[in-house]
Amino acid sequence: MDTYVEVVRNTPLVLQLFFWIALTRMAPPVRQALEPLPFAYLSVRGVFLPWITVEGGAIWPVVAFLALLALVVHEIHKRLGRPLSSREWLGVLLAAVVAPAAWILGDGVRLAVDLPVLKGFNIVGGVSLTPEFAAMLAGLAVYYAANIAEIVRSGLQSVTRGQWEAGRALGLYRARILQLVVLPQAMRVITPLMTSTWLDLTKDTTLGVLIGFTEVTAVIKTSANNTGNAVETILVLVVVFLSISLPVSAAINAYNRMLARRGVVTS
Repeated sequence: MDTYVEVVRNTPLVLQLFFWIALTRMAPPVRQALEPLPFAYLSVRGVFLPWITVEGGAIWPVVAFLALLALVVHEIHKRLGRPLSSREWLGVLLAAVVAPAAWILGDGVRLAVDLPVLKGFNIVGGVSLTPEFAAMLAGLAVYYAANIAEIVRSGLQSVTRGQWEAGRALGLYRARILQLVVLPQAMRVITPLMTSTWLDLTKDTTLGVLIGFTEVTAVIKTSANNTGNAVETILVLVVVFLSISLPVSAAINAYNRMLARRGVVTS
């Protein structure tokens, strides 16, 4: 684990993206596509994965219910001032399973699994990821996973060993010490760094243009060349990134303020 973190963090992201796109170019043709997992194919045309299709009704009420349930659980947790017990979590889990299942059965919604199948010179069905998108996704995931791992590790190490020993003196198990004693203190280090990391992840998606992925920067560049309105199209790009970065920053800052009200983060 340490080797992975050190190698990835000390290697330029652009170089890693070039590595991943070169790896996808080395994939076999469709007829000899690799199948690392059942019904998951990897070929020079991209990655093909199973997908779930919705037929005969709407699935958005289920999503809305689960979001509302998450807000209710958060409010209950805040009012109780303690983690939910095992029985309470069991009730939440039953509600999250029974209510959506009742809606799906009552509304006639049919969920079907669309599996990719190798037919002749092509793979049909499922969902496909282009080689460029798959390379960018893998590169960003691997790179930022290493950065987040280092942030979390530094946050945990910022809590003194005496806090662990105090938890053991109270008779708490290691997992409960981590949950109730160590993590609340470590969040004062983790949260600000995570804000910068998420924002950097959003902005680094523009590097996909270097490996041939047509992302928003490439679209704006094409529009500027075709219309001649370079300033206007760049302003559109600025607005796009601000519309993504500002909500992310606001959400994490709101979480940081919530921790401050609990006395976890000192201002």
